[in-house]
This record gives sequence, structure tokens and C-alpha cells, in this order.
Amino acid sequence: MTLYEDTKEEKYLEAADRLARYLKRYPESPEGGLPYRMAQRTHMYADSLGMICPFLCRYGALRGDEEALELGIAQLVRFLKRGMDDRSGLPYHGFDSATGVKYGCIGWGRAVGWLMTGLSGSLVWLAEGRQEEEFLRENLRKLSAAVLPCQRQDGSFAWLLPALEGPADSSATAMIASSLLLGLRCGLSGDAVEEAVYRAGEFLLSCIKDGRVEQC
Repeated sequence: MTLYEDTKEEKYLEAADRLARYLKRYPESPEGGLPYRMAQRTHMYADSLGMICPFLCRYGALRGDEEALELGIAQLVRFLKRGMDDRSGLPYHGFDSATGVKYGCIGWGRAVGWLMTGLSGSLVWLAEGRQEEEFLRENLRKLSAAVLPCQRQDGSFAWLLPALEGPADSSATAMIASSLLLGLRCGLSGDAVEEAVYRAGEFLLSCIKDGRVEQC
């Protein structure tokens, strides 16, 4: 959608249309979610939230496609209700929609990044007052509040957020920082958020060596 908006070339809009049709026809789990892998129809992972939800919400808003909007929103709502750790406020990597069993580490950095990317990247396209909008906005605020204390002195986030002495992960740091930055347009506020983004940026710049981004 960005390419079409920037260039107005119809081929990019046609490509977006094809992607949206694919997602709307994608076989759902028995509970209505979009599985990450076709071979595991009940397994829902945070990765897909960042990959598809912002696209579906942006596409739905710009094309007037309510089905696409609802599909993107539904994935986020479902994960927030079933894939989180209530004690820490951080996500698991995923969950089984049939059994309710949760998978992976609590607060795996990239899962946090995918979820925050999905939330912030979708919220900017939702009209204020929409039924699910405040639920998603409040969960972005709560998740950000759980994430900020996990930032280390050098501005990075660890591969596992609570593991403050574990390896730094530039992938997780980049996704979290960009989501916080976009989140400033979605209800996040305060000097702490802006400071966290700045410090993360300084860390990411330090990871660039001869044109390569390391520690990812």
C-alpha cells in the first residue's frame, strides 16, 4: 500500500488486492484464527500479528474493505485475550487455540516486537470510537509499560526481555523501538517513551559494522 500511495502505480494496488484476497481466503483454525503454519492449524504465533495485521488494517481503511479490517483486528484481539502472561504483562510466543496451552518463553524479545508492531501499525488506521479501538489502545499502553523497565543501560532489549544479563537482540530492539515511536501517535505519551526510543536508536547505530547490522 505504501508503494501505491507513493507512486500511484496501479500494479502496486493490484498486488495489495491479491495479498488481501489471499489472507481473506486463508484457511482458518476451527476457532477462527489464521494459523502461522498450515500443518499446525491451531497454533497461533505472535509473528503473524506484525506481518499481516497492519497490512489488513491499512488496506481495509484505504480501500473501504470492512472484511479486511475486521480480520486484522480479530487476530490482535484473540492473541491479547489468550496469548499473554497475566503476571508480567508480556506475551508468550504463541498458544494453541484448541487447548489453550501457551508456547515459548514469556517475553521473548521478537515476539514482543511482533505484537507491538501489530498493535501500533494497526491502530494508526482505526477510526476513533471504533468498538475494538480502545481495547487495542489500552493493551498497547499496558504492554509498553511492561516493556520499558526491561530496557538495558545501553538502550538494547535482550533476546528474552526479563533476562537483563542475556544477549542483546537488535531485531527485538528495532521492532520495539519503532513500535514505541509509532505508538506516540496511538495514545502513548511521556518523556519515558521518547527517551527509550532515543536510547534504542543509539544502541542500533552501534550495531552497524561495515554496512551490516549485527546482534540480530
